[in-house]
This record gives sequence, C-alpha cells and structure tokens, in this order.
Amino acid sequence: MQSMQNKKFLFDRVGSVSRNNGLDKAEIEFEFNNKVEKALLRKDKFYHKGRHIPEGRHLNEYITVGSQVVFSCHILNSQDSDQPSVWYVMICQKYEKRPAYMMEVKTGLVNITGSIKEVQKRHGVISTDYYSERDSKIYFLASKFYLDGKRLQSSRALTDVLKIDDIVYFDAIPCIPEESHVHSKWFAILVFKGKRPDSHRFVDNKHWEVDDKGKKNFSHDDTDSFIKNMKKNAQSLKPFIYECISRYTNDARTMFAFGTGVIMDIPSEEFGIILGQFKLNHFESVLFHRKNTFLFGVCLTNSDLTQVFVEGDRVKFIAVGAPSGFVTDWIAIQVSVLANASTSPLDYHGHAQTFTLSQFSPYD
Repeated sequence: MQSMQNKKFLFDRVGSVSRNNGLDKAEIEFEFNNKVEKALLRKDKFYHKGRHIPEGRHLNEYITVGSQVVFSCHILNSQDSDQPSVWYVMICQKYEKRPAYMMEVKTGLVNITGSIKEVQKRHGVISTDYYSERDSKIYFLASKFYLDGKRLQSSRALTDVLKIDDIVYFDAIPCIPEESHVHSKWFAILVFKGKRPDSHRFVDNKHWEVDDKGKKNFSHDDTDSFIKNMKKNAQSLKPFIYECISRYTNDARTMFAFGTGVIMDIPSEEFGIILGQFKLNHFESVLFHRKNTFLFGVCLTNSDLTQVFVEGDRVKFIAVGAPSGFVTDWIAIQVSVLANASTSPLDYHGHAQTFTLSQFSPYD
C-alpha cells in the first residue's frame, strides 16, 4: 500500500481560496507534507448546504478569495516528477468554524487501494490507510466483488479467490456503524482485483434531473400534498421514485450528509418521509425506502413500514441531495432508529419536545 506521504487522494482537507478563475472556477491553497499545494475547483464540485449550485448561479457568488473551504481531492500528475503537484477537487463546501452551523458531510471513496483483513464465504473486511479516520475498516459483500472485470459467481466463495493481505481496489459509501456487525463506517459498493469492470467505468457524472414525465408526477405545492398523492397513487409513482433512489444511492462520487430527525409520515408500506435536522435550525425533508431502513440491527426490507413507525419516531440517517424536480430535498441511503429515542429532540419549530418510539416490532 502507498505511504501516508505519497497519496493520490486526500480527504477532508481545509484550505483557502487563493484565486477565482472567472465565474465558475477557483484555486485553493492548502498545506500537505509541509508544503503549500494548490487544488483546482470547478463549480460542479462545490456544494452549498449539501447541494450543487443551481443553474444560473455562479461559484464566485458563494466563495471568494480568502474563503475557507473543506474539500477532498485527487492528484492529476505524478508526485515523483519535478513539476509541482496539481490536485483536482472532487467535492468541496465552505468551512464553518462553529461545528453546529456546518453540515456533517463525507465524500465517497473512489478507486481506493486496500488490503483484505477478514474474508468469509460471502463477506469480508478491507483495511486502508487512505482515509484519515482511525477506523479504516470497509465492509463488503461477495455480490460486490469482481475478478478481472467479471462479477464473482454466486456459486463461488470469496475464500476461493481472496486471502488475507491481498491487495484490492474499491469504491465505498459511508454507512451507520451500529447497523454493521463489524461496526464499520464504510460499505463497499464495488471491490475488484485486476481491471475495473466495464459496468463501473468512470463517466462524466453530470447532475441528473427528474425528466418531464417524472416532474408531472411530482408536481405538488408541498410535501403534504405529495403524501396524499402517494397514498392514492403509490403504484404509479414507484417507477420514478425507484429510478431516483437507484441513481443516487449507488454512486460514491457525491456528497453524503448526516443528520437526525423525526418521521413525518409513512405514505406507503415501502416509503417514509423524515423531517431531518442537518445542522442547527436547518430542517429539510428526506425520503427513505424500507430496504435502506434498520430497526435495532434488523433490515426492514420485507416489512410494512406503516406497521413499524408512527409520526414522531426518532431516527438518524445518511442522505444525498435529491435531483431537481424531486418531491423531497434529500434521499436517504440508510436510516436507523435512534437507540435512545426517549430523549428530547427539537420539534418542527425548533422547540424541545419528547417523542416516543412505536413499541410494535414485526420481529417479536
């Protein structure tokens, strides 16, 4: 594995904008290996309150020379060359010195090197030194493993093709550690040896929007009207919702936001809506699906959510910003019931209020 001093990827660095290159580009200066380095930032890699900058707005409206930012980046040229290093920003947001006013976010891990630390028949654990966190474990399933560009057959075990300390590459997204039996903060959506599979080749990851047909189905004045329509026309709306969830929960090249919230409504047996708190006095709506929902370590894939949750139940979540035209502000990639649900969270208006967790469980 590569040393900490010679990395291709850097995560969660803090730097200052040194130059605005026109309306939608900027240069960032930061320290690395006791040297001042520069990273190039484009508008489509900058996030404001967890979202891309809207069409018609420009990067220089959000950051100017001297602005502090937190970002992740990768190197464009060889660090062994005599030329100055050139870094390219993958994801960036403004840095707030007061943590309560700053969203907790992470970027996914893309094309990272790791070594096998645990391997069982259908799952395993990777270790890496690329990320700065103390916990560098990445959990993966056999269904996510590719060998020389081909997915591992379901009839074969991981132990047939992997051994301890084997070097692999992976893409990973953050996850809630309490819902992983290895208590990992990362879940690999792709692990491979040999060539990267063609189905996971890098393409221009342009911001996707709901098409006109989808927008027609999502054209509601507020979330309450959507909930009523969802209950009435759940079957017809599912294809559009599934497409959004699939696109936005299987891509590591985006920003993932962490938050807590309360259940607003369960419009169908498969879907729910959370009023999420992302930072102090900042609340937005989050759509979640049962396959990404956990109740005390049990995935609710086959459960009727209307029989599990009630309005006001407390949850924590990881979410990605929803596309323009979608019905909610965010889409959850994972939702977990708060273990201490009898605490006093904020209500919809920021006042202290106590909610009680529904006592019903389909697994009793």
